[in-house]
Amino acid sequence: MGFVINAIYAMAHGLHDMHHKLCSGHTGLCDAMNPIDGSKLLEFLLNTSFTGISGEEVRFDEKGDTLGRYDIMNLQYVEPGHYDYINVGSWHEGNLNIDDYRIQMNRSGMVRSVCSEPCSKGEIKVIRKGEVSCCWICTACKDNEYVQDEFTCKACDLGWWPDEELEGMCSF
Repeated sequence: MGFVINAIYAMAHGLHDMHHKLCSGHTGLCDAMNPIDGSKLLEFLLNTSFTGISGEEVRFDEKGDTLGRYDIMNLQYVEPGHYDYINVGSWHEGNLNIDDYRIQMNRSGMVRSVCSEPCSKGEIKVIRKGEVSCCWICTACKDNEYVQDEFTCKACDLGWWPDEELEGMCSF
């Protein structure tokens, strides 16, 4: 939720800075901002920096990206039959912080660094709410649907069924 709030703050700061420069001393929109030019607003957004909702610095690079901030998660056995992702570190503003004592390694083989495995035939990726796009749940398309793209099932017309590959062809 902090990202959403920071995005709203970024827009507010960008609009404020734009108004201050283009409409100095004027209350409300002046002629220079009516209508608002999106390209001009982008220039102000790219030069915006402020303290975010969680106390972090929010600023943008020349492409409009914020500084990377990542949580490092480790899939761990927590109780019989149950595994969970445990936060073992972070990477923020170019600084790596890992708590080695919290990491549990797979002793029987190589540790795989993936959040989600590829989906099987007839399945699509559903991004987990609040997760990054490399983490998903594979969900099977319905019997009368085929995989249109990696995120979308598409239904065949009434009376038609997907081909055996479940990837784009419907037949009668």
